[in-house]
Amino acid sequence: MEEKTPINILSNLGTIRCEVRFKFINHMKDSSFFDELDFCNYETGKYVKGAELRDCQTGCEIYEKLGWEGSQFGKAGIHKCTCIQYDEQLQFVSEKNVPLSNIEYRLTLGDGRTLKKDKTDKDGKT
Repeated sequence: MEEKTPINILSNLGTIRCEVRFKFINHMKDSSFFDELDFCNYETGKYVKGAELRDCQTGCEIYEKLGWEGSQFGKAGIHKCTCIQYDEQLQFVSEKNVPLSNIEYRLTLGDGRTLKKDKTDKDGKT
């Protein structure tokens, strides 16, 4: 059986950032110290414990919990998650049906996970 080292783990991973991140973090979950590891949230500058990443099912979830989208890297498109594709668009409007342009929004699933954080465009669309 091949010994699992960081070098051969990374060399055998896929090329999609989120897939790589998930496989790497998922491999680390087997360690006895994973729950206590500190991972930097690049948006807030605070640390996220490994225990908070344990239930992530995709690299995209890890990506969000580590704040890459809201960081300077995500905003610049350097580390933007590109594997989530949407075929629907929402439009936010006021009670008077006026588009809510350039406002920050957050889409949250029923289980509390944040699906997306962004700003609406000039027409109030996501």
